[in-house]
Amino acid sequence: MALLSSCSSSPVEPIPDSLFGAWEWVRAEGGIAGVTITPESEGFTMTLRITRPDRIEWSRNGDVEVSTRFELLPASGTDFPFPPRLRYDEPILGQEEQELRLSDNELVLSDPCCDGFSYFWLARLE
Repeated sequence: MALLSSCSSSPVEPIPDSLFGAWEWVRAEGGIAGVTITPESEGFTMTLRITRPDRIEWSRNGDVEVSTRFELLPASGTDFPFPPRLRYDEPILGQEEQELRLSDNELVLSDPCCDGFSYFWLARLE
């Protein structure tokens, strides 16, 4: 995965093309009780739109909740490694930063605390 860090001495690499686009929330796992929640169980939908060069928009039931800038922080550390993270200018899902996992059609954003949630998103064709 290519990484970007505009605020450190690390090399700057492009953000992966697969991050850009629309993402539909399918579930979240975690919390202090270790639960799984879905759009059906919660009664709402969520969408992320990530656009070049560094914008992210979070919508709930089609209404924009937050539109802000993000940066991609690279994986770091050796003894206790940190995965790549998205850092937001304004909090998204109550967080200023979330760990990032990205595969072909799935995006996972995880809260940085041990009793937080991991949010699973699927690429949405528009």
